[in-house]
Amino acid sequence: MISQIENPNSLKPKALHTALFLLVVAVVGYCCYRESSVRHFFWADDWDWIYNAEFRSYSEIFSLVPRSAYNDRPVGAVIIKAAYYFFGLNHQYFLLLQIAIHWINCVLLYLISKRHIGNTVALIAAGLAGSWMASDIAVYWTAAMFDLAGATLCLVSIYVWQLRENKYRFVYILASAAAYFLAVRTKEFSVGLPILIFAIGFLLEKKPIAQLAKDIVPYAAVMILLALRYAFLIMHSDLLTSSSNVYRLDFTSLVSNLWFYFSYAFYVEAFGPYPAVAAAFAFVIAGVISAEYRHLLGVGLLGFVTLLGPTLLLTSHRDPLYLYAPHFFMAFVIAAGASLGMYWKAFSVIFSILLVVFPLSSAWFMNVLNYHDTKSIAILSQYQSFFNTIGRPERSSSIFISGLETYFNPFSAGPGDSLKIVTKDQTLKVVVEKPDDELRAGFCAAAAPKYFVVYDGNVAKNETEGTLAFCPH
Repeated sequence: MISQIENPNSLKPKALHTALFLLVVAVVGYCCYRESSVRHFFWADDWDWIYNAEFRSYSEIFSLVPRSAYNDRPVGAVIIKAAYYFFGLNHQYFLLLQIAIHWINCVLLYLISKRHIGNTVALIAAGLAGSWMASDIAVYWTAAMFDLAGATLCLVSIYVWQLRENKYRFVYILASAAAYFLAVRTKEFSVGLPILIFAIGFLLEKKPIAQLAKDIVPYAAVMILLALRYAFLIMHSDLLTSSSNVYRLDFTSLVSNLWFYFSYAFYVEAFGPYPAVAAAFAFVIAGVISAEYRHLLGVGLLGFVTLLGPTLLLTSHRDPLYLYAPHFFMAFVIAAGASLGMYWKAFSVIFSILLVVFPLSSAWFMNVLNYHDTKSIAILSQYQSFFNTIGRPERSSSIFISGLETYFNPFSAGPGDSLKIVTKDQTLKVVVEKPDDELRAGFCAAAAPKYFVVYDGNVAKNETEGTLAFCPH
């Protein structure tokens, strides 16, 4: 019957939404492919965490209570250990896992956003976040699993908080607070999340302050307990007294650091400060024009700042890696402009497209791809060449390695963690990144078994016998 047939006009929004969804999937997939295709192997800090995965048990890795003031991130360490159990040293499988987590984060952003800015606009936010290359560095670096998973748990916490409006209200609140706790135990940037959750409830959900104060109690309790624990650990560490302390608490440093991250997210290295200035100007104008957008803008910018968190204090250790979790809320701010009317919709859509498309052909992006392609293929070649030349070193061997670039070589971490992992031998002693005369002196003084390996480019040569001949007898 005709009355049972759906109105064809009602299919148009669904078709548009489906088309946009497929476009978002394609764009994010393409950007992930471009980035991941030049990552050939593990490097740097990756080996430290895989070393823990090989030689430390889950009970040694995980603890509910923080045990150190810095770098105590057991949830991420457990994820890496589990991945290592299933994948071994298959770097491509690690990358696929990391990209999958990134996709989950984009879906979570969509689910969080759609109730405030609508389905279609929320898809724009998810697509932008998924393909924002200046802010997605964490997706392609195994040692950044903490940023990936920390963002996941923050977004899960917010999403579950939004589900609390039913008869199981308190269960959802506790589950959300538990996700928040795990987020902090994944990486410390999550510690200020309750502030953002309170702002979402007040500015976007229009909830009374009294009700929000009651709902936020479990989060506040977790935040206070963790803050007290971290304060205790910091006071009993050398972080505040060390001459190498990287923390700066003055206002000027905070503003400078915030501008660094904001401008880097808008490709300051590729196009200069102009996109960042344009974005800031547009935010101000839109906020002045629309009270509704002011609330969306306030939540988005607060999310950006809150999830930068302690990294805003690291003046001498700025790293675009830290943009990963915050950039989801910057994507929300940009996409939200599309809910204000025709002109702002056009601006938001065009600006989002430019942030994705323009960098793909920029010299900056090509340099980034070439850098990771060159470095990672060299590290893989050097690693393979060692085993092709030396084979499996004897237990308790001392291995001296010459001719490699500092840091960007497969043996820097540890040093020699990568060799210990493959051989499952913690007794190996590896000396690398030292002057040749120091390496030779150390080799001559070391007891057998021992090896002296010299690299010519990416090719390892066994110079053990020749070096022995020059040792004093």
